[in-house]
Amino acid sequence: MVVVATPPQSHFDIAKAVLRAGHNVLLEKPTTISARETRSLLESARRRGLFVLTHFSRRWDLDFLAVKQALSSHDLGRIHEIESSVSDGYAFCESYPGRKPWKLRYPGGGLLLDWAPHLFDQLFELMEPRRPSFLYCDSARPNRLVDFRLEEQFTIHARYAESLVVLRASWNSGLPRWRWLVQGTKGALRVERLGEAKGSIWWRDGDQILTDSIEVPPDTSAVESFRALVQRAFQDPEIRLSEARRMTSVAYGVDLARKSASGRVLLFWKRR
Repeated sequence: MVVVATPPQSHFDIAKAVLRAGHNVLLEKPTTISARETRSLLESARRRGLFVLTHFSRRWDLDFLAVKQALSSHDLGRIHEIESSVSDGYAFCESYPGRKPWKLRYPGGGLLLDWAPHLFDQLFELMEPRRPSFLYCDSARPNRLVDFRLEEQFTIHARYAESLVVLRASWNSGLPRWRWLVQGTKGALRVERLGEAKGSIWWRDGDQILTDSIEVPPDTSAVESFRALVQRAFQDPEIRLSEARRMTSVAYGVDLARKSASGRVLLFWKRR
């Protein structure tokens, strides 16, 4: 396997060359900069009997694992609203310290390619196999430090049959938002910070509001968890197929969000 950890706009050409040389590919996220490139890459791997994986490392973040555990161990009723928010790298200085220069340039930069792949991957992990029925995205450049075609912050509204999902990320938040807020007909769940291993749960018992906490013991690291996934992928074609479907859905979601933000329009999620 060859690992590709270069800026996103180079992923497609490098991965195609690696596949032609007969090697499996592990790509840093995003898989590529468009759904078209991602589908082409996966088809090229399939024809050669090889596979491509994307490093969706946030699938093992402790805050996300806390949400997964809470939803499996507590009956919150019908989940009708999910908010997933990330604040990243502002600190009131208007300059994004430590931000790699390529992240500010078209076509590989911008926040939708930076954070949306992780947020979509986590959402699909929670909602699998369902996908949204439609999506609306609003994006902005408050500091105008990136190319005009890119985003410094975004808010995505994705509608499922019974749930509204809000995915939000910003390089310009002076104060961090809560990381997760999940509302159900019987209760609610909140996780305050990125990487936090615990959350708070509220539910109603008659006229009383009761509270509880959920905490995930970190029994293994995200690196080890992803390494185990890669090892299984070498042996199990179902893992490879499942990951290919996820990569396709994530790339399509980012494409749809970018088109929605550009035209300020609501777009339907086409079944594929």
